[in-house]
Amino acid sequence: MSTRIQVAGRGPSLRSRLLELYLRASGRKHQDHLLRQRIAHGRQPDHARPPLHLYLRHRIEKREVFGSTVWTLGPADHPAPLHVLFLHGGAYVNGLIGKYWRFLAGLVDELHCTFVVPEYPLAPRHHADEVHSLVLTLYRELGAACHGHGLVVMGASSGGGIALALAQQLRAHGIPEPARLILVSPWLDVSMSNPALVAADRRDPMLDLDGLRDAGRLYAGERGVTDPLVSPIYGALAGLPPLTLLIGTHDVLLPDVRRFRDLATAAGADLDYFEYPGMVHEWTLLRLPEARAARQVIRQALAAALPGAGVSPHRSGKDA
Repeated sequence: MSTRIQVAGRGPSLRSRLLELYLRASGRKHQDHLLRQRIAHGRQPDHARPPLHLYLRHRIEKREVFGSTVWTLGPADHPAPLHVLFLHGGAYVNGLIGKYWRFLAGLVDELHCTFVVPEYPLAPRHHADEVHSLVLTLYRELGAACHGHGLVVMGASSGGGIALALAQQLRAHGIPEPARLILVSPWLDVSMSNPALVAADRRDPMLDLDGLRDAGRLYAGERGVTDPLVSPIYGALAGLPPLTLLIGTHDVLLPDVRRFRDLATAAGADLDYFEYPGMVHEWTLLRLPEARAARQVIRQALAAALPGAGVSPHRSGKDA
């Protein structure tokens, strides 16, 4: 096993540079006060429902598990050879946003896969134990349905942290692992204690270091911010399933993601690692040239998990 590291692209496109200028001018970065106001008034964030037009060409189902809504999005008229447990971002305090549905629907159309998308419980009312009780139950259900084949866990931002912690739980409890783990802009250490984050915070036009620390403490609850269930970078990294990880260099989470890359490599991980110069947090959801390229990487990673594929994607990357 090895880590394959690839710097994807030569630099941000004009559209990406203009987006970053807009984000800085809009003050998007310093809006953590809105979270504090919402908490003070006891308001829970909304979750975006699938847009109505998706019902025309997809199979969409809704159910309740442990009091949380769980969506299934799949092809309307094709058998699904691949099932994906998808965990959305939002710093553990914000709900599922509409852009995820467009992103996932495109993957369903191209790969005929099925996504299971939980609206997992959010902080400050809920904490890591409740989240993982839900996602572990859903994973067990999918594993039984797939008989251990054609199953992927994919997480974005805070959902990436949940996905990695779930994989660690599976190994600790002897539960069969997924065919692949896909992490996009993952938040792997909510303590935000890495000294390199200070410089990364200046480069990031979206995420605020202090706001993330607040959200991380709320999610951790009584466990503490360095508990592996909350911050999986502190958990066991040996024996993880094959991993694909994508991160932008203008993301405040970059130093911890690089730290994870190095630790996972030392632990013998099978890791395909992609860095995108100048990209912001979760750029994969945006209408950018670099987002199209990143989505192709994700499609290849999903395709490699199809039953019978049997190979790791992106073998042309640099081995480290």
